[in-house]
Amino acid sequence: MLDHADRLLERITLLTQFHYMVLSDKVNSVVQKLTIISAIFLPLTLIASIYGMNFKYMPELNHPLAYPVVLAVMLIIAIGQLAYFRKKKWI
Repeated sequence: MLDHADRLLERITLLTQFHYMVLSDKVNSVVQKLTIISAIFLPLTLIASIYGMNFKYMPELNHPLAYPVVLAVMLIIAIGQLAYFRKKKWI
């Protein structure tokens, strides 16, 4: 009887460890996706914060195509990062 109880305890311990391993894998997957999302938005936030400052002497602010060019660059960065992450099969 004692031998049987020891085997049951060992099985329960292994099942508990397996359960924690599966939970850890799910958490790692979620954290990876959140990291990818933040990596995509970080350069875009930097560009937007620089252009959101009140500068008096920024030559590109007076250029008529400055705003569309900056938006195009931000879009290219975001699409490039998405393509890179999909190529690496991270998303």
